Order: sequence, then structure tokens, then C-alpha cells
Amino acid sequence: MARKTTLILLSVLLLYASVFAAGAFAVPGGQLLAVGDRVEVALTGGQARFSFTPGANSAYAVYLFPDGEAPAAEARLYRGNELIATGGGTMPLLEARLSAGEEYSLALTGRGSGILEIMRETLGRSFDRPIALNPEDGGYEKLLVRPGDAHWYAFAAEYDGPATIHAGPTDAGSGGALLLEGAVLDANGRELFAASGFAIDCELEKGAVYYVRVSADEDTTGAYALFVEQDGARQARPEAISLSADALSLEVGESQLLGAMLLPADAHPSVVFTSSDSAVATVSAEGEVFARSAGQAVVTARGWGGASASCAVTVARVPLSGIGFSQSELTLRVGERVSAQIEFFPADASDRRIRYFVEGAGVASVAPDGVVTGLREGTARVTAVAEDGGYSDILEVTVEPPAPKRRALLVGQQMYDPSVNSVRVGSINTAQSMASMLGSQSVDGESYQTTVLLDASRDEVFAAVRGAFRDATDADVSLFYITCHGYYRDGMSFLQMYDGSLIAAIDLERELRKIPGTVAVVVDSCGSGGLIGRASNLGDFNLGIVRVFSGRVGGAPFASGKYKVIASASLDQDSYRLSFDEDVTESDMATVLARALCDGAGWSLNRSRRGALRADLDYDRLITLNEIQLYAQRRVPWYLNVAGRLAKAKNPYVQNVQVYPEGDPFVLFGR
Repeated sequence: MARKTTLILLSVLLLYASVFAAGAFAVPGGQLLAVGDRVEVALTGGQARFSFTPGANSAYAVYLFPDGEAPAAEARLYRGNELIATGGGTMPLLEARLSAGEEYSLALTGRGSGILEIMRETLGRSFDRPIALNPEDGGYEKLLVRPGDAHWYAFAAEYDGPATIHAGPTDAGSGGALLLEGAVLDANGRELFAASGFAIDCELEKGAVYYVRVSADEDTTGAYALFVEQDGARQARPEAISLSADALSLEVGESQLLGAMLLPADAHPSVVFTSSDSAVATVSAEGEVFARSAGQAVVTARGWGGASASCAVTVARVPLSGIGFSQSELTLRVGERVSAQIEFFPADASDRRIRYFVEGAGVASVAPDGVVTGLREGTARVTAVAEDGGYSDILEVTVEPPAPKRRALLVGQQMYDPSVNSVRVGSINTAQSMASMLGSQSVDGESYQTTVLLDASRDEVFAAVRGAFRDATDADVSLFYITCHGYYRDGMSFLQMYDGSLIAAIDLERELRKIPGTVAVVVDSCGSGGLIGRASNLGDFNLGIVRVFSGRVGGAPFASGKYKVIASASLDQDSYRLSFDEDVTESDMATVLARALCDGAGWSLNRSRRGALRADLDYDRLITLNEIQLYAQRRVPWYLNVAGRLAKAKNPYVQNVQVYPEGDPFVLFGR
């Protein structure tokens, strides 16, 4: 019978952000409305229906921006036939937290017209919770993290008259590749001005509240800077703009500043620079032109009210003098894809087009973008040939067997028959926590495929073993974990199931022996060290050996080369459970071994989140059996020493984690 104690520690609260994928909304009739897109809706007293499927678990809001007079609208949101949210008005109609991959239906009734938008509220700011702008602060640098994101800003005009609102990509975020769209709305959500590019000239009313929306006009992401310029609102409109150069000739990598002069001299000072082809040349908000690639582009300087001037930019071609793979050899696994990196000489060569050829097509393939895919074991040769000059280089490719598949079966026994034991508190939480930890692991790109079995009989456990590992091969890794009542008797460890049935270590070994490949066994129970013949007391061990050799039972059945074994305690010891939460219920407890394994593998059992790989002694992001052994054998006594002091126990709590084989380099966990 396992003992239990409660360990109370001070909890540290950590703030963390979740990142979600963008979703898409499907409108009946084949129209597709992506997150952030806006669709016109006219309500005439009937019902308008829409359907959508969120791409992320997140909070969403349905907005109806007025087109003229504010419409009178009511909205109902369904999941299947279940009504989950209702609302009315305009902005927003309703809000709800939705699940990714589930289909929802939206029904609108009422009269009037407007712009419908379903907005994810997690990453970008929503309309009713915008970012506050202060025009005196100058530019606001922000990042569009996910395709479809939109940022909302709010500001109050400082005085009557003209203003310019414009935004453009920053070099740090997108290098000019980000294309933006903008809109200015009034306090009621009516769209006043809109532009791509973008530069918006506005006539503002002093003290009035305005909203600015920034989004990408394509499926792109990146950093941008937003500017709101009102300081020249009382100045005249520019009649003309003169640039310091009508034409520029640059080489790739060069830059030059374009100066802009406004006429009359007291004209509104705002000037917005744009490039006709950002792949050839980009331009900063201050007018500095950067040459990106050979070709021609036109840089335009635009003043408030429409006055403009242009400069023709020619970026000269830089001839190629040679190419080379960044490495001469590449090793990958079957099914693995790796990008073959090409170095160009000089680095700013204009024509960087490459054609790829492969010898040994059955072994590896190469895509036009240089991505090499391993097809089967063997060797192949990839040749890269430059379009400019015909320069070439060769990459030797070795394809190894696929990474081993990893499967796990986790068994937790908690609710025992009263005739056996009433309960082993924390066993279910332990098994589920171990499953979460394994879900955070990845070794050679392979994660554990995990099955959890709770409160099962002997026959049900054996059936689950056969089912969970039925597809295993000689190259695969299979992990069996069990936490339950256990004891050591007559030279053998026994595991007790919820219905009173017993699994002898020797019978468990006979079942696991059928699984091809490497089998990792973790037994989290009292007396579990008997699986590998490990005792803390020499007399108890010798007694077990005598019984083995007298023919009464078979001992240490898992001490063979097929198995990697972790036993929570010696054959003569109890296995403990505890908690780190002062408000814990019994069902929230977990074993000290599971806590040590999760902590060492970078999983916080209490907070259900990833952390540092504490057992990774050589910092290679892989945790071997030896590393987790060393960590657990230190960590478990620490847990119990603290628990003993807090409980003022007369005798220390002793539990020695046992591992077979010791010092083994087999990789059990990793990222």
C-alpha cells in the first residue's frame, strides 16, 4: 500500500500568451470571407444566414459597421442546433468564445445596411478595444503576427482641418514586402476614408474620436509603422513638390536619400513616399531609397491634397561569378525534408535563379526551391546549376532509415474495489499529467502517440498493450507506464488492479516481450524495484535471490537488453504521492516519480505548461535514460525531505528510484 503526504510550496504565477492560427469563414453561395475581411449586408426584414469555421480556439466578435444610418439588427449564433450567443445593435452584435474546427451558423434579422465582419479578438485589437494613439508621439511600430490580423487604433483630433494618416513596412519587419490597407472610421463605425498603400488625407473635427484600421491586403505578415500627422493642419495645401533627383542609378545593396521640397514654403509638411516595385527598390518614410534587386521602379513623393513628384530608379545588374552549396554533404532520414542552402558570389548578384538535378532519383528528390526529400535509404547526388553563367556545385546526399515511431500506453489505477483498497488518490491525475508531458516531447521529429487507460482489470491492461503497440516495428520505441498499488513478495513484484486482479512482473514481461523494437517500462508503485532485482536492503535482496534459485518464482524479469526500465522505488520500499498546491484535493495529487520525470523533461505538472529541460545535462535538447536517472534520483529525495520536515515526521520518507541499465545513453525524451 502506497503512502501519501501533501507538500505545500509557494507558487509563482507566470504570465504567458497563446498564439493561434487564423481561421476562415465560409458564406453560403461559395463566397469565402477570411478573418479580417468585410462583406456588405443589406437587411430588409428577412433573415440573412452565414456559416463559418474558426481556425483557432479564441474569443470572437461579430461587428456590423453602419453604411449611412445605423441599421437595426439582431443576431443569433448557433453551434449545430444549439443557440450559444445572441445580441443586437451594431458594434459588436455579439461576442463568444469559439472552438477551432467547429462549424457555426450566424443568423441576422432587421433592417438597414452595413459592413459585416467576424473578428478574432486575441492577437489584433478589436474595434471596441483599440490601441490609443497620441499624434504627438510620432510613429507607432507594430507587428502583424498572423495572416488576417488587423490592428485598430483610436485618437481624438487636436483641431479642425486636414491631417494625413499613413503606414508603411519597416525594414526590420518585412523589407518592403508587406502591403497594407487602411481605413478611417468615425465614432459610430462609419467608414470615412480608405486607401491601399496607404496614405489617407482626412478632414478632421477638433475633439472628435476617430478609429484607424491597419491590415495586410494580401496573405502576408510583418512589421509596419503608422503615422498620424496633424501638426500642419492650419497650413496650406502643397501646390507642387520638387525632388532632389529625377532619376537614380544604384547597385544592389546601395541606398540614397531623396530630398523633397514643398511649394509654397508654408504648405502642409506631410510627404508620403511609395515605390512602384518593392522587389526592385523600397523607400523609407524619410525618403531613403534602398536598391533590392536589378530592375526599374518609380519612387513617388506625395503631399497632402494630391501634389506629387516622381523619381525613376534603376538598379544595375550585378553579374554572378560563382555558386556553392553551404555544405558539401547532407544526411537526412526517409521522409525528412531539408532546404539545400546556396551561396552566391558575389552575395548581391542580381540573377539568383538556380536549376536542380538529382542522380539517384529513387533515393532523394529535389524541388525547384532546393528542398531535398529523402525517399529511401541510400545515397544520391544533387547538382545545382546557375542560370547566369552556368556555374554549378554538387551536394552529396545520404538518406538514413526513418526516425523510430514512438508510442506510449499510460495506465492509472485509482478507484479500487472496496474489498481491495478504496482509492489510490492521484493516480488518474498522474497518468493524465504524464500524457501531457509526453505530448510536449519530440525526438528526431517524432512525438509520442499516447493512449491512456484508467481503472482497468488485468485482462483489460493486456488487451490495451496489444492494441497500443500493434503497429510497432523493430526500429520503434514503445513506452509502458503504470501507477497503481504494488508490492514485492516471494522474489517477485506484483501490481494490483482496481478489481483485485494481479499482474505478476513475470506475466507483464511475457506480454511486453511480444512488442518489436525497444520497450521502455516505467512502473510507479511500491516494490517496483523487483522488476530489475533492485533493493535498498541487502538482506531483502538476498532473500529474494534465494527464493528465485529455490525455484519458487522467477526474479528480475526486466533485466534484459530489450528493456529500458525506471522503477519508482526499491523492492523493499513504498512509493509516495504528494502535491505542491496548498488547496489541493486528493484527486489532484501525483506521484513523486511522475513529478520528477515531468520536471526533468520540461513539463510543469502543476501549471500544465512547458518549461526548461532540467534533466538535459549536456544541453543537446535530448534526455537520455542516464540523464533522467541522475535527475530523478536527486529530485525524489528532495521532494520527500521537504515533505518530511513540514509533516514533522519521526522517520524520514525514503524512496530510491531504480533504473536499468544504469548509465544508458538511450534517448527517452527531448524537443
